[in-house]
Amino acid sequence: MSKTLYLIRHASAEEPDSRLKDLERRLTAVGRRDANHLGMYLASSQVQPDLIVTSNAHRAVETAEIIAEQLRYGVDKIKQSDELYEAPIRILLRTINAFTAERDLVLLIGHNPAISFLADYLTAEDIHNMALCATVALEFDLDDWTSVAAQNGNSKFVRSPD
Repeated sequence: MSKTLYLIRHASAEEPDSRLKDLERRLTAVGRRDANHLGMYLASSQVQPDLIVTSNAHRAVETAEIIAEQLRYGVDKIKQSDELYEAPIRILLRTINAFTAERDLVLLIGHNPAISFLADYLTAEDIHNMALCATVALEFDLDDWTSVAAQNGNSKFVRSPD
């Protein structure tokens, strides 16, 4: 059995503004377009997630919702986590290790630099700085998520917006 994890960096958001908390920044038109294109790409690739988990930041939630709509995954089933906002790798890894074994394909939407660092950490590759709305698909030859650790994932592909 194997597990597949899609690490996704949220799409392009409004510039920081002193009137808004960072958590409240929303996607731009370009961000919504890129998230929609990523969702269509994943749908055309027959991606059927068992779980979508996202940071609770508006821009990450919006990214997750747009992708979920393209995948026909109920937006009400998206799990939001305040722990994923500005999370270090150890928190992201703890989140992944807590996924239940029956979930074989999971999408995790987060923020840089941690999401890119995590991709590097879980593979032996230099993925470096993921672009906005980029995704890295990782496969693990494991029976459960508790064994996901440093360099035991294989990158299937990296995709950035067009």
